Amino acid sequence: MRRIKKLLARFAGKAVTNGDRPWDKGPAIYTHITLHIDPETGMLREEGSELPDAAGLDSEKGLRWAPGALDGVFGHHQSGEGDHDHAATIAGLVKAIAEESDKDALSELYQALQQDEIISSIDAVIDEIIKLEVPIEPELNKQMVFLARRAADRGPVKFAIALLGLMGKPENLEIIKTLGLHEEFTLYSAVAITNLLDDPEIELLDLAQRVDGWGRIHIVERLVETNKKKIKDWIFNEGFRNSIMDEYLVYIAATTGELNKRLKVNFVDDETLNSAIDILEGLFAGGPAEDIYSYEEAAEAITSLLRHIRARVSHPLLGFLLIGDSILTYLNSLDPDTMQEYGWSEQLVDEAGHACHEIIAWPSWEALINTGLESDEPVTFYKANRAAGVKQIDTWDIHWRRVEAKPDDSSRWFQLVQLAVPENISKIIELAEAQLPLQKIAGGAANEIGLGPEYKWHICLDFVLQGLENCPGEGWELIKTGLHSPVTRNRHIAVKALEDWDSRHFTGDIIAVIKTVSECEVDEDVREKLEALLRKVE
Repeated sequence: MRRIKKLLARFAGKAVTNGDRPWDKGPAIYTHITLHIDPETGMLREEGSELPDAAGLDSEKGLRWAPGALDGVFGHHQSGEGDHDHAATIAGLVKAIAEESDKDALSELYQALQQDEIISSIDAVIDEIIKLEVPIEPELNKQMVFLARRAADRGPVKFAIALLGLMGKPENLEIIKTLGLHEEFTLYSAVAITNLLDDPEIELLDLAQRVDGWGRIHIVERLVETNKKKIKDWIFNEGFRNSIMDEYLVYIAATTGELNKRLKVNFVDDETLNSAIDILEGLFAGGPAEDIYSYEEAAEAITSLLRHIRARVSHPLLGFLLIGDSILTYLNSLDPDTMQEYGWSEQLVDEAGHACHEIIAWPSWEALINTGLESDEPVTFYKANRAAGVKQIDTWDIHWRRVEAKPDDSSRWFQLVQLAVPENISKIIELAEAQLPLQKIAGGAANEIGLGPEYKWHICLDFVLQGLENCPGEGWELIKTGLHSPVTRNRHIAVKALEDWDSRHFTGDIIAVIKTVSECEVDEDVREKLEALLRKVE
């Protein structure tokens, strides 16, 4: 035990006492989740997404991750085997708990897990536990159930879920699934369910239908090999949609969901057609997972889709125009020397291109676009705005009115700035100076991330400042506001705008402001750029 305590000092940073146990220092996460389950949907209500330990993590790390995001990003974009010594230490504590009912070991384990990003070492820890032949009965299962129900911190909860999945006790399924309703734990619950049950797919499907963020991504990725029609249908029609990025799952929807097979028939219903369009749009967009160039049946699926769209000429939807334009862009990107690798021939490309041009030329689009541009529903407006770009319809007046109507909506500023040209940038500057609360934004340099509703005006300024790049001498009041913002991102973008200025644009007053903010700057990178500017103009 002395060796275990000594090793743990590296991770916990403080000694364990026999006083209050660490799991008693806050509300239990399991209880928090059960109190926030919507009885009608079985999903976690929005107010339940803030876990009891969130405030402590925010103060320690300075950056708030969306539920499940840290584990999701780590799992998708990083790799690592974890610290072997640390894994051995954790496994040794587990063995002491299992064999000796050691409460001090349980407390030490809890504190070590509080300090650890579990996903980086969980596999190594489990391997060590297996090597040590740790007994499950009578203590280990009981103590892991205890941690799952009583822990007030997410690290110990994740660890308990992982071990419960290895216990082989179906009676633990309800605890595992309940915790999995929170996206922070869904990955661990999905792995636990897979380890616990001989046929876990239906339980995984049930959980996937009750989460919509990183949790859904993790589960759908574990259903890739399913042969169950019910699950294939759900993945194709709904399961790939999530609140993070559909692009994570559209390839699975196309392959496991059998996109090509569904489109080969003579007629498809509206649900199938709309899902097919959204899946292909995601594949064209590319991103963090496989894209259209990874999809071996792309040529057949695309030509079948175009056939179904052309058959609906009397019932057009803006999605038809948008996918036609996306397909045309994709076809133009194909290399004649390699297109056969993707299932295309010159004839197929010509035929598909002709079909796209035909769809884009339908006479009904302008009326549909104009109707959509008057909508306040975000998705409808987004499609109409994109379609207006395809049809080269001028939307300046519409975007101007939208910003005037809701100047704290950053997406509206972004869309207006996309239309900025030298002839109208001064108008955007005047509108921004009139509509944005510049004094409120300029709160002084700090290291704020600047996310969340309390920073809505700072995000608006972000997009306006981006429009000032390559516009030397323009928008000094907005740039000055950005330089005084507590949001580091604002200051970076403001400096970038100034980097395009010629020395003749830097008056004495402007140089004085830059000197002042450089002396107060708290971000090293921003300060170095400000100092470089001063050397350039002095």
